[in-house]
Parts: sequence; structure tokens; C-alpha cells
Amino acid sequence: MGIVAHVLSGKEIGNVPAGAGVPPIVASFRREAERSRLDIQDSLKRRVTLEIYRKPQHRRTSRFLHSLSFLRVPFAALAAGPDFVRGTGLERIHEHWQYSWSPMTEGGLVEAAVYGATVEEAAVNRLREAIARLDEEGKGRSAIVAVSMLLHACRMGLHRHTSDLLALITSRIGEEPSFVGAVNAANQLLLLWQSREPLEAHSLVEVPQLLQAAYLRACYLVQALAQCPEDEVPATLNCLASVRELLTSAPDGLLDADLFWDAATGILTSPNQPHPPYSTIAGAVAGLLHTAGRMNQAELDSLVVGSLVGISDSQRRVGFLRGLMKTCRETAWQNRPLIQSLDAILCEWNETEFIEALPSLRLALAVLTPRETDRVALLVAGLHGEQSLGEIVHQEITEREFDRNRRITALVLDSLQVDGLGHWVQEAFE
Repeated sequence: MGIVAHVLSGKEIGNVPAGAGVPPIVASFRREAERSRLDIQDSLKRRVTLEIYRKPQHRRTSRFLHSLSFLRVPFAALAAGPDFVRGTGLERIHEHWQYSWSPMTEGGLVEAAVYGATVEEAAVNRLREAIARLDEEGKGRSAIVAVSMLLHACRMGLHRHTSDLLALITSRIGEEPSFVGAVNAANQLLLLWQSREPLEAHSLVEVPQLLQAAYLRACYLVQALAQCPEDEVPATLNCLASVRELLTSAPDGLLDADLFWDAATGILTSPNQPHPPYSTIAGAVAGLLHTAGRMNQAELDSLVVGSLVGISDSQRRVGFLRGLMKTCRETAWQNRPLIQSLDAILCEWNETEFIEALPSLRLALAVLTPRETDRVALLVAGLHGEQSLGEIVHQEITEREFDRNRRITALVLDSLQVDGLGHWVQEAFE
């Protein structure tokens, strides 16, 4: 079979006769590929590494490849490198691409020809179409989508065609209905400003003002977090945690920190909120205020203990702790008095209460790293006169056996209580 495959297949690319002509966009592609020293003489897969921070020619090649990806032309794929749209891999200074020419590449170029005669022209018109379709797709009021398009435009080198996008972002920020959307837009605008060297975005002088507008919109929407829906809690916690970095990283004097802190303090003074998500958001806000030096340790400890006492709903009971761990997890091992209070409260819970709250407790503490978890474990063990908690994970016990043992334990405890011997268990653990 290997011999047959070798004989009947190959890697060479044929050429259309000179008199037949080729679509202008295909000719444009070939010229740019030659200028970028990309080998399209055969169908072999190749790799290219681009130093987008230091070499202008590499930056031009990067824009060319990003434009082809935006046009959905099957030619190159980004294997690794900084992603200025998603905000990932920003520590990388090189882009690593894998590319190969195939008949589908030319087919994709022909399909993209409806947008223009060159790759750049097609990318510009494709971008304009995407902007026009925002309202049709129900994303007309989303600031983050508009900012993402601006970043896409910069990656493709279309800075001269961003005036419409800048105007769109201005209007979208003013209409953004979501705190999460406003914060994400602000973070992406900050990323664009910080990355203006590789993206050559120095000419976009409006970016700092747009960043300021997105931040002001986020501050305005903070009070609505008291009614945050359950399905939006994870994203909201992430955005609350990111505001601290936003305030630290923004250009000096651009963002008024007091606006956010005053709005955040207002959440804690809101009337009692019965729905579970409120306590989680309040915990995150309290953690931020504490790390910013705007809430002392005694006030924080009082809020944490108060959230665990006198509340029957397990989700609400542990919600405050979950939010606190998201924005101020260092308190789990640095604040010994608080750990002592939490330990005393947990020891007072009966088994039913503990089992009901266990999923929420695990979710709250999941943000701790393994090393941080060990530090907390040693601290708790010390409260009970032990040097460690011993072997925590028992691989020899299956989940089914654990559940059976738990049910047997519950039956025994109930039987002892009925016989008036419940104190035996308490005395055994003292």
C-alpha cells in the first residue's frame, strides 16, 4: 500500500497556463506569499516563526496570515504565540505558524474574492460586513464584541480603516447593559494600549478615552450586582477580581479608583438580599475592599462569621466564603483568628448540615493551590493539637463504599440518639 500511495500521489502543485489568467485576489496572495518568503511550490506542511516585536517584515507576514484566517482561507494556522484578542499567551514574543498550500487554498481565495481584489481589500470589506451584522446577530449592544473586532483589525494591519469601529465602540460602551461586558471591554482596551508596539496601534489615540469610558460604565453597573443571576456569578467573580489589576495597570491618573470602591461598598450596605448569589458577590467585594485597605480585619471577620451563623440555606451560608476566596484567598492561611472562628462554627454543625454544605465548601476552597491547601490543613491541624491531618486521600476506598459507610454511620448515630446515648459520640471526639 505504501508503494501504491507513493506512485499515485505527490506533493507538487501544477500551474494554470499563463493565458488562462487567475483571479486578482489569487495573484495578490501569491505576490504577498513571495514577499513573505512563504514556500507555496508544493503541498508540504511547513512552519514559520515570526518575531513580531522586533522585525517589521515579520509583522507584515503576521498580518497577512491573520487576514487569511479572518477570511477563512485554509492556508495557515497559528500554533502558538500571543493572542491579543483572548488575552492569552502574552508572555510569548514569537508567533509560530504552520502553513501549506493546497487546492482548497485557491478555492477559499476565490470565495473571498466577493469582498475584494486583494487580500487586504477583502479583509477590510469582510470586517465591515461583520460590523454591519452585529445588530442582526443580537450583539448590537455588546461593547466587548466591538472591541474584539478592533483588536482583529489591528492584528491584520487595518489601522486606517478603524474609524467606524472606534465610533461603534463609543456608542456600545454607553449602552453596555452588563457589568461583565463593561469590565471585559475595559480589560481588552487596556491590553490593546499595552500592546500598541507589536500591534502598531500608536495612532489609535482614542483608546485611553475609550478605556476610561468602559471603566465608568462598569462602575455605574456595580450596584446591579446585588441582583446578579446565578448563572452569571462565575464570570462576575472573575471580573471583580480583574478590576484590581485594571486599576493598577491603567495609565496614571486615567481611572478614578474611588468611583469603584464607593460603588462596591454600596453592595455591602444594600438591604438584606434573600437570594444566594448576593452573599457570594458580597464576599468577593469584601475581599477586594480588605486587600485595598478599605476594610479592616475585624470588619471582615465579622462579615464572614455572620454569613455562616443563623442561615439555613447551605448555598447562602457558604456563598460569602466562596466570594472571599476568589478575591482574597490569602486570608485562608494568614488570618488565624478567622480560621479559629470558622473551625468552631463547622464543629457545631451536625452531619446533615455539613453534608449539605460540603459541595459549596469544596467550590469555595477550590481556588486554593495545592500548596496553599496544605498550609490551611496544617493550620487547622494545629488547632486540634495535631502536626498534620494525616493521609487525606484514600485510594483504596471507592465512591460506592464511601457512600455506604456514610449511610451506615448516619443510621448508627440516629439509633444512639434515640437510645439517649448521643453523648457517647461527642465524648469520643473530645
